[in-house]
Amino acid sequence: MIDSSKDNLKNKLIKENEELHSTKKVNKHSENLFERKKLKRFEDIFKILDSDNDGVINSNAIDIDQINPDILQIINELLIEMEEKGKSLDLKGFTIGMQKFYEYLASNDRTQLLNLKLSVEKEKDNKKDEHKPVINEFSKEIVENMRKSYGLSQIKNKWEERKLK
Repeated sequence: MIDSSKDNLKNKLIKENEELHSTKKVNKHSENLFERKKLKRFEDIFKILDSDNDGVINSNAIDIDQINPDILQIINELLIEMEEKGKSLDLKGFTIGMQKFYEYLASNDRTQLLNLKLSVEKEKDNKKDEHKPVINEFSKEIVENMRKSYGLSQIKNKWEERKLK
């Protein structure tokens, strides 16, 4: 009887251990997906900051106007440290710095860093939304030649005739 209860207990422990390991596999997979998302996000931030697209950012060559101000506020300390130390960061250096920096962020800042829109949405100017017809150069030449040949009043008459047709 004691042997069967030991076997049952042993089997139960083995089963629990297997379940625990299978859960870790799922969590490990989720963790890998999350890490890839973070790295992609850090890369996207770097690309926005890299003003001259040379693969390096530093205090002299950085474009902070295009990045969401909330994101900029979160990563501000990292950028200030880069400036104070006079460092230039390539994508790899920026990513490593961001990973270290990310660990010290509050959970709210972490969430915002990974989920907010990265770029500043430019306000649309009402005038830009309006359709603006463009007269090509050849048409301009035709009109200019007609003005020289006929005179302005004759062109207006021809225009009126065309409208009536």
